[in-house]
Amino acid sequence: MASNDFGSPSHRSCHTGRTRRILTILAGSLAMAAPVSWGKTVLVGGAGGSLEYPDAQTALQVGPGDTIGVRAGTYTGFHFGKLRGTAQAKILIVNHGGVVEITGSCSSCSSHLTDAVQARLSGTGQAGVEYGFWFHDIPYRALQLNGNLDSTSIDHCRFENVKDLVVRINANRKYDGTPATMIQGMKFSHLFVKNSSAAIDWGDYNAASDLVGVGRDIEIFDNIVDSSQQGTGFRLNKVFDANIHHNTITRMGLGLTSTHPGTIMLRGDGRVHHNHIRDVWGVCSRNFGCGLNRTGKVDVYNNLFVGSRKYSAIEANSLFSDTTTRSNSPFVANADYRFYNNTIGNQQAADFTAAMVDVYTLLGGRCEIKNNLGFHIAMDKPYNPNANYVYSLQNPNPPDTARNLYRPHHADLGLEDTLQLRLLSGSVAIDKGLELDLVTDDFSGIARPKGSATDIGAREFEPLSQIGARRTAPREPLFLVRTSEGLRVESSSPMRAVGIIQPDGRTRWLAKSSDLSPTLEIPLEHLPTGWSLLAIETPQGTLHRSFVNFPPR
Repeated sequence: MASNDFGSPSHRSCHTGRTRRILTILAGSLAMAAPVSWGKTVLVGGAGGSLEYPDAQTALQVGPGDTIGVRAGTYTGFHFGKLRGTAQAKILIVNHGGVVEITGSCSSCSSHLTDAVQARLSGTGQAGVEYGFWFHDIPYRALQLNGNLDSTSIDHCRFENVKDLVVRINANRKYDGTPATMIQGMKFSHLFVKNSSAAIDWGDYNAASDLVGVGRDIEIFDNIVDSSQQGTGFRLNKVFDANIHHNTITRMGLGLTSTHPGTIMLRGDGRVHHNHIRDVWGVCSRNFGCGLNRTGKVDVYNNLFVGSRKYSAIEANSLFSDTTTRSNSPFVANADYRFYNNTIGNQQAADFTAAMVDVYTLLGGRCEIKNNLGFHIAMDKPYNPNANYVYSLQNPNPPDTARNLYRPHHADLGLEDTLQLRLLSGSVAIDKGLELDLVTDDFSGIARPKGSATDIGAREFEPLSQIGARRTAPREPLFLVRTSEGLRVESSSPMRAVGIIQPDGRTRWLAKSSDLSPTLEIPLEHLPTGWSLLAIETPQGTLHRSFVNFPPR
């Protein structure tokens, strides 16, 4: 159809750069859709029950680069232990032939991964299945990780209706200063958690100075957590150099009335950035900062924190019990904090106070609060023009603040809405921020500064959002209807571009919709046969990706 083509040569040329970006992103997404294996695949399961391989490497005769494929079916749990891959060739545990369901475990049972080094548990073993491991309706914990877990990752798993902790890291070794006594390099990504307790729970809530259960270089990213009666999404104790980013966490603490949780609770140090947290009970980013063998660094930036039913959005609080003297070896010290370019709003004070940041005792550490954008804070109390809505001070040393901007209502700031929080043309936040070395892009990946100066808040003003590899907007319902003329794609929102990428990474078809219609026709001659990646870009720049098994023509 002519309206879906690129148009005249001049029209095509002005979109060449963006079209190349789309192709690069789509091809890269397809390449990451399934784990890579260099060795053999050993299949297990198929008859249900519990899969018990406490010495999996010996029992299944697998080594670096090999894959353990769990046949699709319904199981009560699994235990894989004693796996040793390498950085160049991990040992993979994947679903095979469809979805692996884990459900109905006993009141004190869960699945286990024990002493798994350089391993990967991934639900990407079957094309067209995004979450190949589905843990659901479990009365206890879903997945427990035990022992040495260096450089092991968990990804593309779905958890629903898990009564206790979802992913529990039983970190219990005492750190003595050697790498062998801490867990390093773990990654948790593309997890979907709904109607469950804490999504990721690390270690025990004891004094950090005991140095039991230490983790370092832990990355948590691209996860979706929704609807929990409890208030915590990620709780990390004695974890240092954490990197928590591009997560969406919504509707937390639905059953709470009095406790003081942190949606992301970090007891240690690291970075919390590019997260979208909304409708929670408690602090969005609760930080008990401390550093291992140095002054810690806690950086919270480029986040959207909207809608808390009690407390402020960010907390800085270094505890005496979490530190030792620097003459100890190893030692735990205080931390410095930097809170930059967050957008914060719709915070209730309840029976406490509410501000963008609560600043507690810092034990001599520094705290900077800069370029943050706020609205409708302490919304359950009358607006007080003399109140400090930027920070609530519980510490004798006030923070270093600059270029923070607060207004009673989001419209006063020139925000489009209270969900995605994009800046409108003419916003008072545009080009008003400081240029900070830490913040080089915005929440959507747009480079800063876009104009003459950095914008205040998590977003840079962009008239038409740039295409980006990372988007946190929820997925739109998508319907495919086979017609006599081809395939009709129907979306609940308008579409700006549609592409079909073949398994070998080549572009089968790419078109733009000139009228931004929610319906688009793909002609019959452009349809592939078998599995391909269908990708849709919305007018807001969000990229939706789905594997489709196209039937023979």
